[in-house]
Amino acid sequence: MIRTWHGGPYGPPENQLGAGDITLKCGTENVGFRHIVNRHGPQWQTLADIEGRNWRDIADMALTKNITNPDQTAPQDGGKWCVSSEIYLVNKDSGEVVKTKRTRTILTDKHEVLTTFPTDDGCN
Repeated sequence: MIRTWHGGPYGPPENQLGAGDITLKCGTENVGFRHIVNRHGPQWQTLADIEGRNWRDIADMALTKNITNPDQTAPQDGGKWCVSSEIYLVNKDSGEVVKTKRTRTILTDKHEVLTTFPTDDGCN
């Protein structure tokens, strides 16, 4: 296991992923941390360059916001859930917000992170 957050519940009572500990596991090339590194690491690094940070810092910031305080949530096919929010990237020299970016995290019904990535839209 890489990291755990407490999140949820997500969605209305009649169709809800209940509250609980959400985990990011090492995973495979298709899910989890390894998937995020290989498939979305460069996307996160582009955002991290704005703040002069490592991509993992920005991905972790997005995961934390999406899981603990999402702007949008929606059930997905196969018992999955989308949680989404915006992150704000700050120029470290001026202290000004220079970019706002929507991010999306996909969770399983077993409270595991499948993936997370920057996007132009939220949960569909």
